[in-house]
Amino acid sequence: MAPPRTTKKSTLTSPSTATTRQSARHSRKQVINEADDLEDLDQGNSAIDDEHAGDDEAEALQRTSDGPLEQMMVKMVDDDLLGQKINIETAMGRQLASLQKIHNAHSRDLETVIERRLREMK
Repeated sequence: MAPPRTTKKSTLTSPSTATTRQSARHSRKQVINEADDLEDLDQGNSAIDDEHAGDDEAEALQRTSDGPLEQMMVKMVDDDLLGQKINIETAMGRQLASLQKIHNAHSRDLETVIERRLREMK
């Protein structure tokens, strides 16, 4: 009597690998379908957007017009920042003037020393 026939299992593809491959194919199909749906939706939205372009402008005007308090706060902050900038620039100007005076004094001292050494060498 002959031994019973057994089905040969593939060593290259395990059941989990086959499931993973099928899952990957399914995911790819789903992504492609979603991309197609988004393109269709975008095309439909562009026609609707053209019709409602004026509505968006009205909403933008409404958003800016209902924020005078916000605009005032922004102006106050800008004014505070400009004030700080002016104060910093004023302090920098004073320090620069002081440094110039010190530099000029050292330059005069150096010139005096050089002239004295030149006279001594003659």
